[in-house]
Amino acid sequence: MAVDPASVYQVVAQSAVESLGDELQTIGIDASNAVATANSHWKNLTDWFQVTGAEGVYQMLERPAADALALSEALMEARQQIVLTAPVFGTLQTKREELLSRIDEVNAALSAASASVTSTSSALTYGDFESGSSAETEAQRKADAAEAALSAQQEEARRLREDITRFNADVISAEDELASALGRVSGGTDVYRVDGKPMSSELTQWGAYGSDMDDIPMSERLRKTLTDEVERRLDWFVAEGRSSKEISDWIAARSGFIAAVGLADPARVSRWFEGVAGTEFPSGWEPTGELAVLMAAAPGVIGNLNGIPARVKDTDNYRYLQQLLDQDDLDGGTRDRLEQVYNALVDDNGKRRGDVFLLSLFQDLNEPRAAVSYGDIDRADLVLTLTHGIRTDLEQFGDWSGTGRDVQREVSTELERRGYTAADGRISIASVVWFEYDSKGATAVQGSIHAEAGAARYAQFMGGVSQRNPDSITAGWFHSYGTTMGAQAQGRHPELLDQIYTVGSAGWTEDAAAAIGQQNVEVNSTAAGRDWTAWAGRSPGISSHPINPIDLDYVTELSSETGTVDFGIGADGKVRAPQGEQTEGHGSHHHTPWYEFWRGQRGYLDTDARSFLEGVDQAADLLKETK
Repeated sequence: MAVDPASVYQVVAQSAVESLGDELQTIGIDASNAVATANSHWKNLTDWFQVTGAEGVYQMLERPAADALALSEALMEARQQIVLTAPVFGTLQTKREELLSRIDEVNAALSAASASVTSTSSALTYGDFESGSSAETEAQRKADAAEAALSAQQEEARRLREDITRFNADVISAEDELASALGRVSGGTDVYRVDGKPMSSELTQWGAYGSDMDDIPMSERLRKTLTDEVERRLDWFVAEGRSSKEISDWIAARSGFIAAVGLADPARVSRWFEGVAGTEFPSGWEPTGELAVLMAAAPGVIGNLNGIPARVKDTDNYRYLQQLLDQDDLDGGTRDRLEQVYNALVDDNGKRRGDVFLLSLFQDLNEPRAAVSYGDIDRADLVLTLTHGIRTDLEQFGDWSGTGRDVQREVSTELERRGYTAADGRISIASVVWFEYDSKGATAVQGSIHAEAGAARYAQFMGGVSQRNPDSITAGWFHSYGTTMGAQAQGRHPELLDQIYTVGSAGWTEDAAAAIGQQNVEVNSTAAGRDWTAWAGRSPGISSHPINPIDLDYVTELSSETGTVDFGIGADGKVRAPQGEQTEGHGSHHHTPWYEFWRGQRGYLDTDARSFLEGVDQAADLLKETK
């Protein structure tokens, strides 16, 4: 087999490393000078303004100026570390060029030796000579010599691959050394609250600013995508001889990695997983070899990959959930949220439900996120997701998981009433309660940044559904700010969903509205007459997503007011037309607001709400039109 040139790691150019050092120095000097100048001008305000009791105001920039100076000094030190290390990358680049040249020579020799074997073997097999003749003996000698030459070239190729492996390790080691040196540089990076107390934070997006990717080659980090790096790390995990402790220690030092794997391309993830696990996953399937070591040491890694079998994801995520719940230092709020997820997965006796799947579970700024499916997304004819809006996290998962069960049951019951069947029997429904994004609160609802982050995750999750179950019909129910998130995802990925249902929409961006209008996707929307909160998210002139989907000509408006819902005639010839009740506010589920403590308010997704029944009817109609 030929040696693949792509197996040789890229090396960042020495000049690029040195240039980075120079840029850091320039940034440090400019930042320090700029803040020092601002501080000087700010202090000069005392020449014109003297306010008794406000003397401290004129010292407000002292700390930023000191921090800027400390940062400048830190960047100078970083530059020095880079300058000292840069020649190593020049040496590595030279070695890389030598390896590539050897690859060309070895591959050419392999090709020639292989052709010689083919030629001499044919001559020996089909040659026109007498048995035992000198001509036959000579043909045999040539065939043997060709085989020997091929074996020699194959051995040379093996040695070359070993040299490449050592070279790749040298690249990792060099970048590790630089990263470690830079990691010891500090200054000007402390964060303080408004009251002056120091605080710390943890990045959730693996590799966004460096630390969680510190042993991935720099050029790869700069030039390739997160998927490349996730795949490379997965290969590292399953390398022969990798110990469970090595894996768990690496993960423990990089908590954001488990969250990041869910952003990797599902198609490539699927190919990688089948490459190490095979393509058949019968009931009771268990991993073997290095994959088994990885799944035991870090189940959250495999469990959060999109594009692999749902049962594999569920097994690993459930094990990861148990690991988290077993932690003695888990804070009470996190434990309560994780227990909400656990309760959704088990029956009243604590036994695992066979038709409920934990499809994701990860920590985001120490806030757990998850997705749970009622029904197997790999086999379902319809996969329907439910997504929340603002001020909602796993603390409210109990209500939403109940709705997940309700949707699966009600849509299945309605399809059965209508007599719809799939080719292999009863139509299967999977209802997914998707809580993978941070929707924030009221202060962030008019922006789009959190919707954008959620959209990226949602698109990859649904890409995983499509990868494993390409014939499934897909629908999404979105509430409040979740409608903004869903529109961003659909706008950028036209094949994501077949049907969208927005309830109490906080608005769409103009770009998303225009893009969806050009797509082959059914869109339904509802808003309660007494829902004044949703309007705040769409505030004209303030919101970045001011478009009310109900106002778009391609959107069908459904009612949230009291009235009957016509489900049509069933297989038994009877009409089903239950009464749905009015949604009384912006809530997704029944609740009692503080200002109306004497009564509760019905939410959009309560089973007796007209908005819920309308959604069930539309989902059933979607199956009718496509099956």
